[in-house]
Amino acid sequence: MSFHVPVILLALCPPIFGWGDFLLPIHIVLLEMVVHPVSAFAFENLVSTSNKREKQLLPMRQFLLAMMSGLLLSAGTLAIFRYNLGGAGLDTARSVSLVSILFGNIFFVLAECWPLLTRRLVIIFLSLVMLACILVWEPHAAKLFHLVSIGWAEMFLALGVGAIASFPSFILRTRR
Repeated sequence: MSFHVPVILLALCPPIFGWGDFLLPIHIVLLEMVVHPVSAFAFENLVSTSNKREKQLLPMRQFLLAMMSGLLLSAGTLAIFRYNLGGAGLDTARSVSLVSILFGNIFFVLAECWPLLTRRLVIIFLSLVMLACILVWEPHAAKLFHLVSIGWAEMFLALGVGAIASFPSFILRTRR
């Protein structure tokens, strides 16, 4: 849920506001190809904390938390997109924003697995950080995905937005 809210909002809002297309079809395919396998690898060994007798697929509290995290990532990413659109242009805005979504999803997975940080989870985390770097710093990958090189400041901004969006999930995990 946390992942799909930003994808939907970020595909719809920029064109509606006249900011141009943010998520191109290749970006949506990339995100889907990354997030679902990563989630499967990260969550396959987690022990269920829910009561098996519950008939609900997703308890309301978890649903609301996932929606809040998704909305936070959407709002932060839209703010980054709009800010960079005004100064640096569409390609830079798209690049920083896509990296922000990737980092947000990395942190969503970490939040859900917290505090069980396995070797597999660390490898997944580092692989996705490398993927984000390759997408914007390797010229052929950047061209293929309609992105441009971004600086360290933009990379850390995207990392911060991704981390902030996962705070509700981290808070819930630490309170249990």
